[in-house]
Amino acid sequence: MAVLAPSAHATDAVTRWSEFAIRPSQDDDYDWHGVVLMHAAIHDTLNAMRPRFAPWTDRTSAASPAEPMADADPAAAVAAAAHAILSAGASADERAKVDALLAAALDAVPDRPGKRAGIELGRAVAAATRARRAADWRVPLRDFSSGKGPGVWRPTPPFFRSFQFGRYQPFAFTLDEPAPLPPPPALGSSAYLDAVAEVREIGALKSARRTPAQTSAAVLWAEQNSQRNFHALAIRLLAAQPGEPDLWVSARIMALMSFAMADSVILAWPAKEQFRLWRPITAIREGGFGVTADTGWQPLVETPPHPDHPSGHATDCGAGARVLELLFPPPSEPVRYIAIDIDGTPAREFASFAAIAEECASSRLWAGVHFSTANQAGSTLGRAVADRVVDTMLRPAQ
Repeated sequence: MAVLAPSAHATDAVTRWSEFAIRPSQDDDYDWHGVVLMHAAIHDTLNAMRPRFAPWTDRTSAASPAEPMADADPAAAVAAAAHAILSAGASADERAKVDALLAAALDAVPDRPGKRAGIELGRAVAAATRARRAADWRVPLRDFSSGKGPGVWRPTPPFFRSFQFGRYQPFAFTLDEPAPLPPPPALGSSAYLDAVAEVREIGALKSARRTPAQTSAAVLWAEQNSQRNFHALAIRLLAAQPGEPDLWVSARIMALMSFAMADSVILAWPAKEQFRLWRPITAIREGGFGVTADTGWQPLVETPPHPDHPSGHATDCGAGARVLELLFPPPSEPVRYIAIDIDGTPAREFASFAAIAEECASSRLWAGVHFSTANQAGSTLGRAVADRVVDTMLRPAQ
């Protein structure tokens, strides 16, 4: 199968499974939950063999070994852990692909006692990983609240419907901890009026102020999945590191990226429900609070069916870029952000990791789908998530 072909980017057992997990699928339903649990299981499996970093799942767990298992084969252990996570609940077609990748990975490992030990270890740690997040499968999903009141979000054209969200337990935050982001400006305040005027002008379908480069960026960022593509960028950066790949380092970096990207979603979506701020298309078409109504105003990009504040794109990109800032040296040459889920895999080059996040956030203003205040709040939240994840999780062992 083409999806199992060797990659020029994934250079070790960890990133090969990473690349498989994030690949664009036929229905393009990105499984952020499976991706984060897979990376957590891979990380803890390797550190159960040789503890270089703190584990995520407690080693005293009934399904996780209490003592290091240095005789286990790393490649076999990684493959078994990843397979156990990704195959659980997979469709028949997806299960066949996961099984094929496991078979190929294990065929490359010589038959010796450490191979069997690695397989058993990987499966045990994966079971402990899934058990720790067992409550995730019981989280009720519900539609975003809507209303006709001033400033309250309501379904917008062309969808006229609502996405669903669930209140999952974050990975680096407590469940009752408020999301670290500023609130939206008060209706009618100078900040609100400035934000409405700005997006009305630069985010309009036929804006005279928006540059061709901004238009191109707005369309690209709207069509790609930042969760997937920041993982892909981390894989390419690991491949570019000098020397032999270090499985433990690869596993830690990919797990930290996954934790941060997961928490960016887990915190941002309930915050949208908390503020329930209407989108620019509603604010401009209905007017009020000092805004002159324009019933025919159209944004450049179709408005997604969920509230404005904070921007999910800005949160994801803020978290992903900040993780890269914290875990990789400053780039000495332009960084290529490649949208692997768009036909032709278009790429854009940036001088820094922070510049990627900045354009990603601004693109939502240029697209006409977010106020700049929502983008700023998302960027603040994303960076706070990444800082918490890297500062507190999977720390180097004493």
